[in-house]
Amino acid sequence: MNRKPPVIGQTVYSLNVGNALRHGGEQKLTPLIVTAIGRKYFTCHREGWTPNGSNGIQFYIENWREKAEVCIDHELYETEQAWLDKKESDGICRDAWMAFEYGHNHRSLTLETLRKIKELIAL
Repeated sequence: MNRKPPVIGQTVYSLNVGNALRHGGEQKLTPLIVTAIGRKYFTCHREGWTPNGSNGIQFYIENWREKAEVCIDHELYETEQAWLDKKESDGICRDAWMAFEYGHNHRSLTLETLRKIKELIAL
């Protein structure tokens, strides 16, 4: 996924994943503000942040992946719509996978329908 380089003051959206999700319960999108940009990383803070000692969250400029030692806690999106699109895409892929899980459901499809599905996948 190619993303534009961040700009100071830009609002981006963080989805809690990994340990942040495990401890927080519900997955939700949180707006963050880009507050600093370095050579390799950019830093984000929650809206309403004041520079009183919080280091913020750092992300790699090249791929917007969180800079973390072990497990990431934040998955970053340029817009809320980008997250909604990914969520929909993941759901469609999961539904397609489940339709053919263990080969059970394909028996109800005709050979012609299966050929059309194969054509669509090849696109």
